[in-house]
Amino acid sequence: MSYIWTGFGDGFIGIANWFDATVSWGLNITESTKTSTKTVGNTTTTSGLEISSKSVTSSNFGSILCTLKNSGRPMSTDELPDLTKTTKTTKISGYNQIEVKTKKGTITTKTTGNQTEAKVEMSANIQIKVQKVPLDIKASQTKSTSGQTERQVQGSISSGNTAFKAAIIFNNNSANNKSSINTSVGTETNVGNSKIKFDIFINIGGSN
Repeated sequence: MSYIWTGFGDGFIGIANWFDATVSWGLNITESTKTSTKTVGNTTTTSGLEISSKSVTSSNFGSILCTLKNSGRPMSTDELPDLTKTTKTTKISGYNQIEVKTKKGTITTKTTGNQTEAKVEMSANIQIKVQKVPLDIKASQTKSTSGQTERQVQGSISSGNTAFKAAIIFNNNSANNKSSINTSVGTETNVGNSKIKFDIFINIGGSN
C-alpha cells in the first residue's frame, strides 16, 4: 500500500504543481499621466509618468499535498501551507513614447527607465450597436522586439470619460517558446491628462 500511495501521491502532486505554475489571477492598476505630447505628420511623441501596481495570485496545492504526503499523519489546517500565494509589485517610472503610423500598422517605441521596447501593431476596429448602445470591437496583432507576438480581441463600451472593457489575449513568446491566454475585464478612465486603467485578469499558461 505504501508503494501505491507513493505513486498516486507523486502523480497528484505533479498535477497540482502544474496547475499552480500555469494558472494565475489578479489585479492590474496603472495610472499614466502625460507631461507633453507633440504630433508632427504621422509621428506622435509623448512623455510622462507611469505608476503601476500588480497583484498576482496562484494556488499552492502542490505544496499542501507534498506536506500531507511527507507528514504521514493527519494534519490540522494551521499546520498546512497557505492555500494561495500572492505577489504584489509597484513601479513608478517616467516614460518616453514615439508612435509612427504607417500603412503596415502603428510602430510604437517606448522607453521606461532604462528599458526600451519597440512594437508593431496591426489592428481593425468596428462599432456595432446593442440595444442602441455603441460597442467598439478591436482586433489586433502586436509583435515586439522582446520576441512576443500578441493577438487580442477587445470590446469596450464608453460612458462619459470611462470605458468598460473586456478582452482575450493570446500571447506567444518566441524567445522561450511559451504561450499563454489572458482574459480580463476592467475600466479605463480619463481624468485631465491622466489615464487610469483597472483590470481584473485570469492567466493560463504563464506570467502576465
